[in-house]
Amino acid sequence: ELAFVAAGRVDGMIITPPVRIWDVAAGMLMVREAGGLVTDFTGDPAAMAKNGLVATNGKVHKQILKVIKDKKI
Repeated sequence: ELAFVAAGRVDGMIITPPVRIWDVAAGMLMVREAGGLVTDFTGDPAAMAKNGLVATNGKVHKQILKVIKDKKI
């Protein structure tokens, strides 16, 4: 699914915990190389990705983080 963000087919997505780094590492790299953002649910860099991911094209990242915070996801 992260490849869809990297390719511009979707603006963003969330991946809820549990997240295993070996399942998402390549996709995280693709999104970042395409100019997108990948963070945890608080907006911090998603180093180990254990607590969920937000991956976007960068344009909608703040809006998605706000929805997550407001809905307490």
